[in-house]
Amino acid sequence: MLESDQRPVSVAIAIENPLVEVGFKGLLAEWPELDVVGVARDATAASELVTGAQPEVVVAETHLLQRLGQLIDRAVRRPRVLALSDRRYAAVDDGCRDEGVCGAAYRSTPLKQVLALVRTVLDCKQSSPDPRRCMDCPATKSLDRPALPLSAREREVFERIGNGEGNLKIAADLGVSVKTVEAHRENVKAKLGLGSAYALRKAAFAWRRGELDLAAVLPAGGAARARSATTP
Repeated sequence: MLESDQRPVSVAIAIENPLVEVGFKGLLAEWPELDVVGVARDATAASELVTGAQPEVVVAETHLLQRLGQLIDRAVRRPRVLALSDRRYAAVDDGCRDEGVCGAAYRSTPLKQVLALVRTVLDCKQSSPDPRRCMDCPATKSLDRPALPLSAREREVFERIGNGEGNLKIAADLGVSVKTVEAHRENVKAKLGLGSAYALRKAAFAWRRGELDLAAVLPAGGAARARSATTP
């Protein structure tokens, strides 16, 4: 509850999807200590809202945050940022960490975890992001991708496959032989339960996009072991 001498936390919302907007506004309504200063449905309106209102917290869909990045960086009072994504988890190239995002909620994130994530972001006392302190914040765990039962080199090969790279390029970039890359590919296929080169490529592309259904590809029991580190 809001104490009589406590100033409300100003929050700006940038969400294109009207259903997501309504749902998230309803979620924020549970906290009387919040002051929603505006809602934007596109990048232009979001830019004007962030520039004009100078909110303490920005809640925005990931594709809008990419357009807001420089504005947020130049803000007199840099806001805490919570990203909303329609993916299963953080995509390989989503750039959230580079853009100073505090945390992210995904379509697969349980409501209880979303509430805890919002609470963590709202309760933060940092006047501006500090990498040394923010790295210990539980909200940043939501930016981690799920664990995979692969070695570091196998995961790198897997991600490069998802980037459309062939064996020759991967081998040249990593300074190993093509046979070594082929061996890594076979190991990845076995560990992820993928029966063909096509299935491997499909899974790798989905992984980079943040869309790989681990429960569908991992062998029995593997999905439980490869837990996502998204609990705030």
